[in-house]
Amino acid sequence: TRDFAASPSKDLIAQFQTAHAAALRTLGVIDSAVSAQERQNISPLKSQVDEISAQFNELVKNQTILGFTESEGVRDRMYRTATAVERIVHDDLSWINERDAPRLVTSILKMRRFEADFRLNRTTMIQTGFADEYKSFQAVLGGTIAAPEMKQKLGEQVKSYADTFAEWIEITDRVGPPVAVIDYNARN
Repeated sequence: TRDFAASPSKDLIAQFQTAHAAALRTLGVIDSAVSAQERQNISPLKSQVDEISAQFNELVKNQTILGFTESEGVRDRMYRTATAVERIVHDDLSWINERDAPRLVTSILKMRRFEADFRLNRTTMIQTGFADEYKSFQAVLGGTIAAPEMKQKLGEQVKSYADTFAEWIEITDRVGPPVAVIDYNARN
């Protein structure tokens, strides 16, 4: 399961399903070969195998939403929205006054840095830093004197990036608990 959480693939799903089916068959064979009193000892094992399967299915669901590769799911949207934000930094921002353009670019670059730091360290402080910087960006953009449609387009692109980053955090946070439950049940 740790392999699947780190590097999900359809092959690992198939391997898990094969191992799960084999475990159930083995428990069934043992169950039919022992006395009723001994079967009481088998029942908790079947429950653990069922719980591991349920948690693995939850892990698969969340990894599917996240994307098995960088070109799928939320991972792909994260890449695309971050790329769009990078384009903003490198494009001509001549429509923004000289005072606000560097402030907006700096704010965007800070958000990108917070994103990279969060991917490595996953601390609430970094997540809060990102959210605070997004608010700062909105404040600077709101006070910028420019054509409303240009401000709206820039604001929407950066909002899409911030929303996708929040979704990425939410989904990656869902991956840990099933792995922990599966590890616990596998050890016991």
